[in-house]
Amino acid sequence: MRLLAIMLSRNEDDVIEDWLAWHDKWIDGLYCLDAGTDQFYQRVKDYAKLEYYATDTALTEKYTGTDGLRLWLQLEVWKREPEGVWLMIAHPDEFWIDNPRTAIQLTEEQKRPATIVRAYSYFLHTADRGVIDFSSPLHERMHYYMRPGWPEPRLLQLDRRYLWHPDLRYKVIPEDIPTWESEAAVAHYSFRTEAQTLSRAADRVDTAWSPNDGYRTITAQNSGYLDMLPNYPDGRVCDDRHEPIVPAYPI
Repeated sequence: MRLLAIMLSRNEDDVIEDWLAWHDKWIDGLYCLDAGTDQFYQRVKDYAKLEYYATDTALTEKYTGTDGLRLWLQLEVWKREPEGVWLMIAHPDEFWIDNPRTAIQLTEEQKRPATIVRAYSYFLHTADRGVIDFSSPLHERMHYYMRPGWPEPRLLQLDRRYLWHPDLRYKVIPEDIPTWESEAAVAHYSFRTEAQTLSRAADRVDTAWSPNDGYRTITAQNSGYLDMLPNYPDGRVCDDRHEPIVPAYPI
């Protein structure tokens, strides 16, 4: 089994080195498209498994949608790999809790070309203010997250029948691709420091990178410490020191 990570990044240089260290045991290659203005490239350029890197300025106009950016990477993989390899839809701030290769094996047993996982969003809780140690590793200092997690597609097999559409946004995987819902989980650290949380929220509101009223709520309260994530109206705040996310497919 060959597993390649295809990654879109936008100003996430603070987490990419941790991401590479954690996922290196699973992935065979990294294809990255960078839409940020930070030092992301300096963090990844020497990674031994980096097979492709480009910035969004390298793209033609027809690939400007989010799905189009993933299509660009999909086509780059096809230049180098045969059909049948697996792709991890990777985010620099999202860490697998389970073994993705086990999830792929189970998906293949179901004769499906794509896998759904459960994504749990972590954030800075108001109880963190003044006590969190930002010098410690991300997974050690972040404890508060939301349940239930969101079902998200994160693995798919390279297949010419299923292409991302260049004009669509936020589909995550190509339309009409059959999926299997696994028990795998990922931890999504999209709100990591107060400055980063406020910057992310402002950027998403200004650019419509991700259409979510929750970002407007964060910018309105002007604080990166939250009682709960605003885009979880029926959610429940959990502390993983007392309610850990238990891997279904141990590492």
